[in-house]
Amino acid sequence: MGGEDDVRGFSSWAVSPIAFLPSAATIPELNPDGSARYENILVNCVLTAVPVTMSIPVYRTFSPGGDTNVVANFEYRIPVAGPLTFAIFTDAGVNRITFDSQLKLNQGIIGSLNGKFIEAGYSNRLLLVPAAQKIRMSTGPEL
Repeated sequence: MGGEDDVRGFSSWAVSPIAFLPSAATIPELNPDGSARYENILVNCVLTAVPVTMSIPVYRTFSPGGDTNVVANFEYRIPVAGPLTFAIFTDAGVNRITFDSQLKLNQGIIGSLNGKFIEAGYSNRLLLVPAAQKIRMSTGPEL
């Protein structure tokens, strides 16, 4: 939800649940002074300096979409001239995940991540951001 058609004042698709998806990322290792760490390896019989990296567990944010959607609009229109109209509006809406037990992650991928990062303890349930599940509201003028 969001945009001119339902909850004005929010970008299109901005009124949506947000969740964290378990994943992995590769980051560069740094020296104590903050510079990139390099190691020398043989590439085609030539000693070459390559950056040292490490894989870390991360959560990526994404919008899975909601299964419950409610929107309410109140608008008072004042004709100005011809098709031109001035309006004062209040829009409210909620787009939430009510049946979160139905959202499961791929068990093979979760098993692979847990094998690589034992301390992460990922589960196959989605982690939802509670604040993104609340009602959103905007009030303003429109011409």
